[in-house]
Amino acid sequence: MSNHLKLVITPRRAGLVHGRHNTVDALIRFQATEQPAEHAQRPRQPLNVAIVIDRSGSMDGRPLREACRAAGVVVERLSAHDRCTVAVYDNMAQTIVPLSPANEKERFHAALRRVQAGGSTDLHAGWTEGASALVPVAGDTAISRVILLSDGHANAGVTEPAQICSDVERLAAAGVTTSTLGLGHGFNEALMTDMARAGRGRAHYGQTADDLMGPLAEELDLLDAIAARRITCRIKPSADVRIEVLNTPRMAADGLYPMPDVAWASEAVIAVRLSLPAHMTVSETLFELLSVRAMFLDADGKETTIDADPLVLPVLDAGEWQDLPADATVARRFDEIEAARLQEEARRAARQGDWTEAERLIDLMRPLAARNPWLSAILNESRDFILQREVERFSKNARFTADALSSRISGIDEDADISNEDQKRSYIARKMKQGKSRNHN
Repeated sequence: MSNHLKLVITPRRAGLVHGRHNTVDALIRFQATEQPAEHAQRPRQPLNVAIVIDRSGSMDGRPLREACRAAGVVVERLSAHDRCTVAVYDNMAQTIVPLSPANEKERFHAALRRVQAGGSTDLHAGWTEGASALVPVAGDTAISRVILLSDGHANAGVTEPAQICSDVERLAAAGVTTSTLGLGHGFNEALMTDMARAGRGRAHYGQTADDLMGPLAEELDLLDAIAARRITCRIKPSADVRIEVLNTPRMAADGLYPMPDVAWASEAVIAVRLSLPAHMTVSETLFELLSVRAMFLDADGKETTIDADPLVLPVLDAGEWQDLPADATVARRFDEIEAARLQEEARRAARQGDWTEAERLIDLMRPLAARNPWLSAILNESRDFILQREVERFSKNARFTADALSSRISGIDEDADISNEDQKRSYIARKMKQGKSRNHN
């Protein structure tokens, strides 16, 4: 059993009310320890990276030059024991550098200098071109990641989001994960965030080409620090306990929930809402609600299984339950997930031209923001976008904000204070503004 990843179930309140219908909010927490000294002294797991660049006509000029420059930055960050491939696409996909040792720097830079803009956007073909190069090596000890960059809608080839995300999900289960980076205001934000979730990666976006650098640095910082990957979990509520999972990708056909990679000294969470009828607490003093098992590859690439201690709560009278303190972390994360729901509903309203409804939904964040400085900053940013009535900018901001609120990894001991975010590791720091590099916050 690995002692570098813990699986913990934390309820909002650690008790049930006798003889009443109970609803219990809880976090299932996948917590990685600080990196042990013996791991810090070893070379990290090698990386297999596929960089996939949209070269469709809308990328012509500075966007494409900056995208290729950003790809060059990725190549420079990779080590001699890493491998990389570069694919480009418009209405067709092409590999311009096959999977090769990353120390062949000039080979990559020369190929990137030759990239020119083309036609329409066959995003699925581009992703497939890059991902397919990693499939043969996905079973080794290396971490395999596709980094997809696009500024446009998928308008050629396979364009159905469900089909695209199904293919991304299938390869993620086989070890080829996907992160996405949308550029500008023309891309399909729902598709790009859904692909990243299905691919167990991260979704980023930049309002301008200059903003690509920050998200790519975050992506590489995370890949350098992964403690557990290919994480799945089985959630088993007790008989007659109903469960609602609020914030993860959908359950896979095998009954398992896929999770994003977790870095050292960070955690990913699943938020669950459990309901049990009144009769179940009438004759009990302790009640077991939930058990969870997780399977993953540890930092050495070893298959590992861990179990959480079951969620067992005492049955109390109403007064005793009322006196129980609420866990601050659970309360804050549930507030963030509710804020994510409001952001997404407001985005849909704005897409339909109903700015009054969008504003109403964003205003429902006010009580949440009053107790969470991060939500307060997000609320102010969202209201500014609504007042400008710019549907594309608001829609991108709302979708990526919702994704960050609901599915991010965070520091294990994170509190409400946001004054020191710039001192945190980039991949766990809370961004005040989506679409901007951190130094623009």
